[in-house]
Amino acid sequence: MRSLFSVLFFAVSSFAGFSVQSLESSLQSQNLSIPRIQFINNSQENINGFTAYYYFTSTEPNLVFESYDLRGGNGSVEHLGGVNYRVKLDFSQISISANSAFPDNSGIVFNAILEFFAG
Repeated sequence: MRSLFSVLFFAVSSFAGFSVQSLESSLQSQNLSIPRIQFINNSQENINGFTAYYYFTSTEPNLVFESYDLRGGNGSVEHLGGVNYRVKLDFSQISISANSAFPDNSGIVFNAILEFFAG
C-alpha cells in the first residue's frame, strides 16, 4: 500500500505579526511527508493558545496521526472528503511570547500514516 501526500497550504492566521515556517524532513521518500514546523510571533503581544491546520491529499483511506514531537500540543487527522485531509494541530495550552518563536529552531514534527502501519 502506498500513500501519496502533497501539502496544499498551512496555517492561516488573523495576526498580522504571525508567521509559519515549514521544512520537509522526509525528502528521501516520495510517499511520505514529515513536516517540521515553527510558529513565529513578530508582534508586540503574546499569543495565548492557537490552532493550526496542515492540508494534504492522500489516495489511501484510514490515516492516523503520529506525533513525533508536538511540544505540548495535540494533533489529529480529519477527512474532508474524497482524497482531501487535514491535520488539526491544537496548541490551546501553549503561549508564544511577543517577538519569539515556538518551539525552538528544531520545530514540531508529525506525520499522518496508514492505520496498518501505525503502532
